[in-house]
Amino acid sequence: MRNSSDCILSLEGLLGLVDGRVPLLIEVKSTWSGNHAYEQNIADALGAYKGQVAVMSFDPECVAAFRRAAPSLPRGLISERFEDKHYWPDLSAWQRFAMRHLLTAAFARPHFIAYDIRALPGLAPGIARDVFRLPLLTWTVRSEADRANAKLFADAMIFEGIDP
Repeated sequence: MRNSSDCILSLEGLLGLVDGRVPLLIEVKSTWSGNHAYEQNIADALGAYKGQVAVMSFDPECVAAFRRAAPSLPRGLISERFEDKHYWPDLSAWQRFAMRHLLTAAFARPHFIAYDIRALPGLAPGIARDVFRLPLLTWTVRSEADRANAKLFADAMIFEGIDP
């Protein structure tokens, strides 16, 4: 917050504050630069944590880097339709297609998929869930209609502004 003494916690600070009292689902942002050295630092910090924690990212290379850095750390691949090329300027049409259809899961090897509620039901997340038996989370559930859709097509929901 501007003009405040408040600051964003470091990952270590967050882990100390939570101290295993609730599970953590950490979204790791990407620069889409191909440099994935930071995943090892995150994995190292999470390695000593005693609580339940999982990481997830839109970037399949990031998810693959976590697989190499900490194979037992639960990791998820976040996806959506990727229709807005202006929102995803660093991605080619092919990359957006591959990510929308979860083709990148073949090398990312996630433990779960997190798919946009606005894109459910969908063929790719349905196949991931029903054929490959990957748990399917959906985001961001903000209404009763979203919740009803999530109940039909997902195993769990990431929600905001409603009681689950």
